[in-house]
Amino acid sequence: MDQDWLEEEEGWDPQWDPDAGTNLRFRRAGGREEAASRPKTEDSSVGGGSLERLLENAVAVLVNQERDRRGLVSLASDERLRESARSHSEDMARRHFFDHLTPEGLSPADRMVAHGYPLPAAENIAAGQPHPVVVMADWMNSPGHRVNILHADFRVIGVGVYLSEHGPVWTQNFGYV
Repeated sequence: MDQDWLEEEEGWDPQWDPDAGTNLRFRRAGGREEAASRPKTEDSSVGGGSLERLLENAVAVLVNQERDRRGLVSLASDERLRESARSHSEDMARRHFFDHLTPEGLSPADRMVAHGYPLPAAENIAAGQPHPVVVMADWMNSPGHRVNILHADFRVIGVGVYLSEHGPVWTQNFGYV
């Protein structure tokens, strides 16, 4: 796996070696950085350049690699779905719950629509995995999550991560176009 791009990004520990099976050790400087069915593409106003964005983009790349291996269309990234996913990850971490439904009963579709995405499709959540490769392996080894990642009708993705004191909390939101 080509990981040269990791060494160039701020926040990545250059000692991390994915081929050696070690966990990601990342540094974090400063505070946490905190946007129709057509995908809204990357916008630097939404956490541009942040470690979170780097991790989220890596997951989206891995999703598309899995889809490409099976002849499926790659998913476009959408900032509305990214923000929906990020806010759900943060909400789960801050309020100590782990569920697709919020304590108030809001569903993934409710949250995606509230963030401006009109055609929500599905959601995957995970917690504690230290790196995009690890969370993707867990999702691909889970039949329900794998179905979402490889669903032929999905066209858009937004990945969100919240780096809590207990480890990353991950959300993938998928959409139709």
